[in-house]
Amino acid sequence: MKEQALVPIKRPGRGKSGRSTKVLANYFEIKKTTKNHTWFKYAVEIKKPYTEAEGSEMVVRREPKPPNIEIKRMVFKELEKKKGADWFAGVNYIFDGEKTLYTLNPIKMKTNVVVTSVMLNDDQDLRGKPNEFQVQIVALSEQLELSELNTYLEAKLFRWEFFNMESLKALNDLIHSHPSYRYFQFRDSILDPHTRCSLGGGMELWAGFFESVRPGENAYFVNVNRNHTVFYEKKDLVSFLCAYLNLRDLPAEFNENQRRRINKVLYNMKVRPLHRPNVKTRQQIRRYSPKKAKEHEFTLKDTGKTTNVFEYFKTTYNRTLKYQHVVEITTRKGEVWPLECCEIIEGQRVPLTQLNGDQLAKMITLTALLPKKNMDIIINEGVKKVLDFGNDPKLKQFGMEIDQNMTLVPARILRAPTISYHSSSQGGPKLIPKNGQWNLRGKKFVRSGAPLKFWFVISCIPEKFLSRTDAENFVMTLVKTCKDQGMDVVMDKPNILYPSTQGDFQKTIKQEYDGSKKFLSKRPQLILFLLPPEVENKRKKKKFPNQIYDRKFNQKLYADIKLTTSTVLGLPSQCVVADNIYEGPSYCANVALKMNLKLGGINSTLEASEIPELTKEPVLLLGADVTHPTQIDSGSEDACPSICSVVGSVDQHGSKFIDRHREQRKEGMDESRKNVSEEKIIEMRKMVTEILTEYKTRNSFLPNRIIMYRDGVSESQYKMVLDYELQAIKAACKDMNQPGYSPPVTFIVVGKRHHTRFYPSDQKDADNNGNCIPGLVVDQKITNPYLFDFFLQSHTSLQGTSRPAHYIVLHDDNKFNADQLQEFTYKLCYNYQRATRSVSIPPPVYYAHLSAKHARSHVVSGELRPVVPSLAQNNPMYFV
Repeated sequence: MKEQALVPIKRPGRGKSGRSTKVLANYFEIKKTTKNHTWFKYAVEIKKPYTEAEGSEMVVRREPKPPNIEIKRMVFKELEKKKGADWFAGVNYIFDGEKTLYTLNPIKMKTNVVVTSVMLNDDQDLRGKPNEFQVQIVALSEQLELSELNTYLEAKLFRWEFFNMESLKALNDLIHSHPSYRYFQFRDSILDPHTRCSLGGGMELWAGFFESVRPGENAYFVNVNRNHTVFYEKKDLVSFLCAYLNLRDLPAEFNENQRRRINKVLYNMKVRPLHRPNVKTRQQIRRYSPKKAKEHEFTLKDTGKTTNVFEYFKTTYNRTLKYQHVVEITTRKGEVWPLECCEIIEGQRVPLTQLNGDQLAKMITLTALLPKKNMDIIINEGVKKVLDFGNDPKLKQFGMEIDQNMTLVPARILRAPTISYHSSSQGGPKLIPKNGQWNLRGKKFVRSGAPLKFWFVISCIPEKFLSRTDAENFVMTLVKTCKDQGMDVVMDKPNILYPSTQGDFQKTIKQEYDGSKKFLSKRPQLILFLLPPEVENKRKKKKFPNQIYDRKFNQKLYADIKLTTSTVLGLPSQCVVADNIYEGPSYCANVALKMNLKLGGINSTLEASEIPELTKEPVLLLGADVTHPTQIDSGSEDACPSICSVVGSVDQHGSKFIDRHREQRKEGMDESRKNVSEEKIIEMRKMVTEILTEYKTRNSFLPNRIIMYRDGVSESQYKMVLDYELQAIKAACKDMNQPGYSPPVTFIVVGKRHHTRFYPSDQKDADNNGNCIPGLVVDQKITNPYLFDFFLQSHTSLQGTSRPAHYIVLHDDNKFNADQLQEFTYKLCYNYQRATRSVSIPPPVYYAHLSAKHARSHVVSGELRPVVPSLAQNNPMYFV
């Protein structure tokens, strides 16, 4: 398929519909960028000198490992002390932490290239000698012209270089320069270690502030948001592992599961030696050693005698080891250190995937701040203290001036759509949501799924912890609720089974299915599973014994269920977390929503007049997402692929979707697919072709228009999706072998990972928590000067500060205006079939994410197993 070069479309105009208002945005206007619009540039190279290792016949020059950004910053600080009165005297400069130095006036160098060495006392070798670093600075002939910043704002033309402008990067280096000296910088965030709060398990949360320069309408802004990052606690490894494994003391032997967890968490962790307190060395752990301290023998160079780690530490450091556990350090000599002699170095980030349920819950509690408090912290703690916009010496030197007040932004509140249920619903079929939510009381689903005649229940919790009476009462309430909502449930009392979850649970599910099939004399239509909760929720009525709360084991149960039911048995499954079964009819109503979808039903629709873009002519809604592996137990990236999912609507109301998904690897592809971005959906053309074929089979015609909502794409990938994925969709249309078939395509990127937040300036625009009410749309002042983009807050947050979605319309053959796309997108957020509230992003994106997440459970030994074809055909929304 030939790729075509395209550019994003220009904004066609601003939206006008809705009630006008103004909101505060966490954007701080840059009143003056710099006093000089031309900056001098210098290339900076920081490296360790070559080391020489003597061999038997020759001297081998070893190239040292390049220092990381933290070490480079430390080296440059030492360079400033050494050359401050020489090279940098009277010079205004900033260092980007990597390889570039920017100045307003030339550095006082006698030649264009200067080289010096720096000894870093805070980073020593194993002998306690400060590490030496060589610093080379080269004066570059090219200068940084900041005038290109104005070209971007003028929005007269578009260049891909706008997304990677060096001048914009340099402004970000400038605003981070001074705070990074006083606090801890991680990417675009400035974090304060003094805010640390323990999450348990050897992890702690640091608070700080994200800051980034963003282009807006006729001005640049600094986007500032409260930010949090999880780090390992600074403590000795014995204390850390006791906390991590939830042990009072370390055992003499670790079991297999404990060893696996230890190796995973310790791999590449940086530690310093407690047995040599005056040595400030930083060493990485390679692994937990399978040998004990007394089993690690080696020969002493000075005496030639053989000893072991235990005896060596006793005689050399006067330390009698309490534990025999040791770790291997990544040195050329392969040193081993006892656990109790290792201290974790501060500032090592923890991936969120390593947090357990308790830690995640505590983190959410600590970070979910209500809007008013969040806004106060951003201004008073962030802008005026940590980031210190008013007194930052670097900003003053370069002449940058930043407003210390949030920007007041024009906005509009869109009207909520009318939602329809079955005509037999109590009080009529129509309702208008209030504050983005409604309830099902008296309402019946638009269409019931297949009559539920044959099904059964599997409890994954032993009967002694979840009684049969409790399970039966829940099922009875669930059946009544399903019937109240209009579902056709024929079998009122399904059999409830209590099989063992130990051993091969996939095999157990198959056995119970076969037994139930024989008992019912028919193939079961659905299995309801009662799952143990991952973590204790103190707000729930039911409390289970501690052994029931096993996050890893319970996640495996869920994966086994979805793998077996979807790829082996070919029937939908419905999982219910057991501590929810005591919550009554309201919870059962939520379960009924999912069950009806999985049985082929439709829960609700939007009034046809609300979405003319869908109802006046056939339209295909597409959603696409890529999920990447988060935990790879095998240690090989190839063993766990990325999952790409594309979903497509197959009905007039955009309520029923089908899905297609594929596995995808960055490496190991055939020649035509090598060296591609993981985020690119390689088989977009094939998946869309399959969706179009299914659409035609179900409707007897093809759609006249296509609207794609694409999730998970950053600015740097816009070109890729236009050149490849958009062209793949158009090629799929040609593959339908229908002469002249080339429907117009609208391609919209949905952004969620951003730091833009809005705060109501008028109380009438606030909900009970102080967030902006649903329907808020912003498409000016802080939006992109050229692109067709807008922010839309379509939901009500249950806790914390609401995050709007960011929509970027990259391509639009349909020629929609701003009002059409903004209103259509907002109303779609009320058509998410699993909920009775508006959601934060359109259903096609949600369904694509659910499809990819569901398919993740189908990966076995690195291979994605296919869904049973009859399941995808008869129960297309099995994945919700």
